[in-house]
Amino acid sequence: MLKFAEDEDSTTAVRAEIAKVAISITWQFPPSGWLKLNTDGSALGCPGPAGAGGVLRNEYGGFIYGFATPFKRANAILMECYALRMGLLVAKKLELDHIIIEVDSSFLHKAIIGEKEESPSSVIALIEDIKQLLKGFRHTRMLPLLHWKKKPFLAAASIMAVRSLLIPVGFFVHFQKYVHLRLVVFPRSLIVGTPIMFAFAIVIALFKDLQDVEGDRKFGYPSFALQLGQEKVFRFCISLLLTAYGSAAVVGAFSPNTFCKLVTVLGQCTLGFMLWVRARSIDFTNKASLASTYKFIGQVS
Repeated sequence: MLKFAEDEDSTTAVRAEIAKVAISITWQFPPSGWLKLNTDGSALGCPGPAGAGGVLRNEYGGFIYGFATPFKRANAILMECYALRMGLLVAKKLELDHIIIEVDSSFLHKAIIGEKEESPSSVIALIEDIKQLLKGFRHTRMLPLLHWKKKPFLAAASIMAVRSLLIPVGFFVHFQKYVHLRLVVFPRSLIVGTPIMFAFAIVIALFKDLQDVEGDRKFGYPSFALQLGQEKVFRFCISLLLTAYGSAAVVGAFSPNTFCKLVTVLGQCTLGFMLWVRARSIDFTNKASLASTYKFIGQVS
């Protein structure tokens, strides 16, 4: 029987083969005897270079199986569906049962349990295939994960925290303390670099929604690009990036090493000039133009 978890004590019939629905806002260990399948998909543009993947963990959070695959051109919704389908095929191949499925796409969750009346034509067949695969498992539960897409501030904050703090500072502390066995002392380069990386993270968080404002409007996602307008968000992002490049050039100019000083100042000025030139030719009506600029920003940051 196909089951969707709601809570420990109550169930609500949603469809003939769906027993209950649950909403979870944090990753939790699966119950004893169960496995948890987390899947995700994303795209750099709409459409654009994309990927899908997932991971299976046991009741202790231990790794069981992982999978991922790239796609040359797709959109995020299509990748979310592919990721879940891949995960179900993996579970079927491994002859697994008692699986909790956790996805971070409210659209996909609603489409599968039958709450979503209209789906894009590109994913209708995939969703039906997923439903058929789910029927092949005797004990399956499905949970949505974090629906921060509808909370633009939280979505942006999570990206900024990961890119500007957790990754650079976390890795530095780990290597200093556990690899080099040294006392953790933050160097000048990290102290100066973290605010600059924070600026880049803000841009990535805001710019990603510029490419699909129509999609956000259609599915009810109140992104900053939709609320404030594409051009305002774009101009803010470019101004912030140019400020970051300028700040990095100024800091580099005070380097005691002449070679580092020249490389930093010239490099940052060159990147800033390239960005300025690219920004002047942007076409807000062309998704390919926006996706190309987003990709460029990702590469230079």
